[in-house]
Amino acid sequence: MKTIYRLPVRLYGFLLLMGAMALALATTATGRTPLADPLALIQPTYDCATGAFKFNTTGGDGSTITYFAPGITGPTTNPNQFVDAGLRQAADAKPISLSATQSGVTATYVFDLRATCPVGTNPPGKPIRTGPFW
Repeated sequence: MKTIYRLPVRLYGFLLLMGAMALALATTATGRTPLADPLALIQPTYDCATGAFKFNTTGGDGSTITYFAPGITGPTTNPNQFVDAGLRQAADAKPISLSATQSGVTATYVFDLRATCPVGTNPPGKPIRTGPFW
């Protein structure tokens, strides 16, 4: 036998109100919504030719993020940076550990510059010329 419980409309409305108030109080107390996805760093946007570099994130609580990447930038709130020519052109450039910190939570991502932009390869669409040139 199936049992169906019915709540009076006033009690149902009260329970909804209490749930909304609990969420509001939790958000106010911690400064962030408890249901938000945690901050995560994802693959940066990078232009091999110019060195233009952008930190990309997902999730977080909407507050200011501080970015850091050794060899690219010290701690900054600006996600748009540049990789200098020396590092861009170094055949032995090591992967770079990126970090982003928000409200005491730090996310990391290892960016392999050489895997993204190999040095000494022929750009697509440009033929390799070999042999005598006359």
